[in-house]
Amino acid sequence: MNTHTKTIDAVTTNRFVVLGGVLATFGQLALWYLNSVKSLFELDSIGTVIAHIWLLFLSASLYGVLRIFTENTRLKAAFSEVHNLNHLYRQTLAGTSAKLLAIDSGNEAGRKTILLSAESDTIRSVVQIISSTFSLLIGRKVVATIWLYQKDIGSCTEYACSDSETSPIRNRVPRDFYDVAENDYFNLCLDRNGSCCHFLENQVSKKLERRAFKDQRNNAAEIYQAILVVPIRFVQGNQEDRIGFLQIDTKSRNRFNSVEHLFLLSAFADQLYNFLSIVRRNFYYT
Repeated sequence: MNTHTKTIDAVTTNRFVVLGGVLATFGQLALWYLNSVKSLFELDSIGTVIAHIWLLFLSASLYGVLRIFTENTRLKAAFSEVHNLNHLYRQTLAGTSAKLLAIDSGNEAGRKTILLSAESDTIRSVVQIISSTFSLLIGRKVVATIWLYQKDIGSCTEYACSDSETSPIRNRVPRDFYDVAENDYFNLCLDRNGSCCHFLENQVSKKLERRAFKDQRNNAAEIYQAILVVPIRFVQGNQEDRIGFLQIDTKSRNRFNSVEHLFLLSAFADQLYNFLSIVRRNFYYT
C-alpha cells in the first residue's frame, strides 16, 4: 500500500472510528424503531423507557461482541508471534550448525564469527517478537530489553532493545554498566519468593516521587510507567547460572500482571537461556 492508502486504512480500521460508526448505526436504528412503534401503538412514558432500555442493552451486547472479536483477533496474533519465535530459534540453530560443518574444524576465528553473527542477529529479532507479543496482549506499545549480566563486577549491560529509536532517550546519561544493587528491577527481581522470581512495578512515577524506586537513569519516569523483569537463568539446588535479565516496559500504568504476563515472560527468558547456552557453550567454548 502507498502512503495515502495506508493512512485511509489506518483511519477506517481505527477502533474508535469503528465504534463511532457502530453507535451511529444503532442510533439510526433506534430512531427508526421508535418511529415505527409509535406509528403502530401509542406508547406511554413507561413504554418509551422500556424501549430505550431494550435498545441500550442491545447496543451494549453488540459492543461486547465487537470487543470480544477484537480481543480474540489480538490474542491469535500474539500466539502467532510465539510460534514465529520458536521457528526463529530452530532455524537459527539449524543454519548455524550447517555453517559450522561447512568450514574447517581448526578455523576457530571463522567459527567465532559465525556464532557471534548468529547470536546477535537472532537476539535483535527476539526482542522485536517479544515486544510485539506483549503489545498485542495489552493493547499498548511495549519495549523489550535483554540485559547481559557481568558476574565479576555485579553489573548489567544492555544487549538488545526493541525500540532503537528511543535509545538516546532511554540512555540520556550513557552508561556502559548498570549496577545490579542500584537498580530495583535487577536487585529486587532476585529477592522474590516463589518459583517465578520477578520484579513488577505498575506505577513507576509515584515510586520515584516517594524515592521508593531505584533506577540509575535520571529520566526513568519519561521512559516507562509499568515494568516487568525476570532473570535469564538456570537454578539447580543452590547453584545458579545467570546470563542476564529480560525486561518489558510501557508508558501506560497498570498494564502488567503477575500471572499470565509473568509466566509468559518467564517462558521467553527460559528460551533465551537455552538458546544462549547452546550457542555459547555447545558450539563454541570461550
